Formats: sequence, structure tokens, C-alpha cells
Amino acid sequence: MKIKILAISAVLMCFFGIGSTHATALDFEHKTDFILNDSTKSFVLENISDVSAIDYFLGYQFTILGANTCSVEIKLQRLGLTGDYTTLSTKQFSGSWLDFRAQDKVSIDPFHRYRIFAEEHSEYCTSVRVKGSYGIEYFHFD
Repeated sequence: MKIKILAISAVLMCFFGIGSTHATALDFEHKTDFILNDSTKSFVLENISDVSAIDYFLGYQFTILGANTCSVEIKLQRLGLTGDYTTLSTKQFSGSWLDFRAQDKVSIDPFHRYRIFAEEHSEYCTSVRVKGSYGIEYFHFD
């Protein structure tokens, strides 16, 4: 009886087909390596509507070195109609993030301008080195 059920199931699956969906995602396409010396750093991302996709994600994956005496705050922001940036996500990192990568990712809409904004939050910060990748990640079906 079990063999008949398995055989009928196999025939039905072959007849109707088993649709397979493959999802792909691109890694962050921009690489960076900079030093924060009592300042801020921002990366503006435009023209993300060039790629047709189901979902768009703004994010980064950084390695932060030398932030032992201070903290680094990284914000993911969207430009509004008034020219002001609205913060979508904020994360603070302190210490060295060599083993644990500083990362964040938020879902976004196309046809907007976005930026990643990094700043230090202490008077006693030494040279904080940040390196890694950032950008837009596209999620679409093949």
C-alpha cells in the first residue's frame, strides 16, 4: 500500500512538475577603507532602481579597528523631500570588531537616495580604522 502511494505521488509530481525557485542576492558592491579622525564619514548611494528586483536592502559589513577608547555610531539613512535625512537604523560599536564584524541591513524602497553615515562619539578617540563593504543588496528570483 505504501509503495502504491509513493508511486502515485511520484507520477503526480512528475506530471504537474515541482516548481523550484532560486533566489539570488548580490553582495555589497562597494569596498572601502578609511580612518575616522575626530570626524564623520558618509557614503551616498543613488540610482538603485537600475536593477529590477523584488527586495532592496541597504547595508554594510565593516571591520572596525582601534575603537577601544570610544564608540563609533553608524546610521542607515534615507533622504527626504525636504533635504533632511531620516534615520532607518542606528548601531553603536566600541572596541575592536575584528572577530565580530560590524554589520547592519534594512529593507528599502527604490527611487530614493540613501546614505551610510559613520561618526565617532568621544573626545578621546584615536585613529579608528574602518574597512569592509557597503551598498545595496538586490534580492530577486532567477
